Amino acid sequence: MPPEVVGGPRWIDTDRYDIVATAPDNPGLDQMYGPMTRTLLEDRFRLKLHDEVRRLPVYNLTVLKQSAKLKPTPDGSCVPIELKTVLQSPTPPNYCGRNSVTTGNATVFDGYGVTITEFISRALRTLDRPVIDLSGLTGRFDIHLEFAPANLLDNGEVSAPSVFTAIQEQLGLKLSASTGPVKVHVIDHVERASEN
Repeated sequence: MPPEVVGGPRWIDTDRYDIVATAPDNPGLDQMYGPMTRTLLEDRFRLKLHDEVRRLPVYNLTVLKQSAKLKPTPDGSCVPIELKTVLQSPTPPNYCGRNSVTTGNATVFDGYGVTITEFISRALRTLDRPVIDLSGLTGRFDIHLEFAPANLLDNGEVSAPSVFTAIQEQLGLKLSASTGPVKVHVIDHVERASEN
């Protein structure tokens, strides 16, 4: 799950920008989505920030007493993604960590060879607070989860369970409200970007 971002003016949540950039020397995704993006934001938006760890509301993900109902991914059935070289592969292999999400009257998450960290960051990213993994589960899993989107659940328009119920019944896991340490990016300064 990405770190929280706090501070800054209101427009950072409402203004939208199309950014077109060219990366020299064929860098990997780790460079493009890490230091290169940060440099671009510092240059174009005069962004200055620092990191802190704050105690904030979270959900703890734990295993129920009767144990998790997760299907381990068969050994050798997928290849872990190497962010430094993923864009340079002429014929991509069957990568681990793939997932699909469909929405409608129910949200359906299907993950193939995902870690618990990947499951949290992809299937649970729309929750109202960060999720901390206290499950102790390691390895990769094929995970299928169906739950009602919160906005439809509030209106009583669906028969699918809430994500909290679905996690327990379908995966043998539990989300519990708590407080815990969360890494946050604190915006010290930012300006609207000028047009090229």
